[in-house]
Amino acid sequence: MKTLVMTMIMAMTAATNVFSNNSDNSDRPKFAYNCQVEDEQVTAQQVYRVTDSRLLSRHLEYRFAYDDQGRVIRKEALKWAEASQAYERYYCMEVSYLADGVELRLARWDNDAQEYSQSKERTLYRVDATGVDYMAYRWCEQSDEWLLLAMQEMEDGEELLAEMSGECE
Repeated sequence: MKTLVMTMIMAMTAATNVFSNNSDNSDRPKFAYNCQVEDEQVTAQQVYRVTDSRLLSRHLEYRFAYDDQGRVIRKEALKWAEASQAYERYYCMEVSYLADGVELRLARWDNDAQEYSQSKERTLYRVDATGVDYMAYRWCEQSDEWLLLAMQEMEDGEELLAEMSGECE
């Protein structure tokens, strides 16, 4: 069941991104997608912005890595830079599979250091007999610890309830 729930979380996240980007809201840009697939796994996805004249312009590229069980363990995002006419690193999301859930860590690209920064954002999904818990954290430099920003609990058939915590001081 835990594998099914984790798969559902990842699928819902992907579906939400696609549906929200392609909604019929004229104020928001429209996007088109192209995927590269190897051995039934998406290895890369290009995102194109659809212009008013219905032309495609490069926007983002995602690159995926998988573990030996076929689960996504890394998603790297690159953004298109008009000046250099090339994709440049933007951020990287590392996925860790825990006994009772999934942890996502986000690191942004540091142009000066030419490497990904220390992870400053972390999301944790925990699964138990009653449902799924979602916790969002941000690293606080001043206190040198992870600060809980949001927590949501979803029990069988219930709405998500959100509790917001304090800010980094």
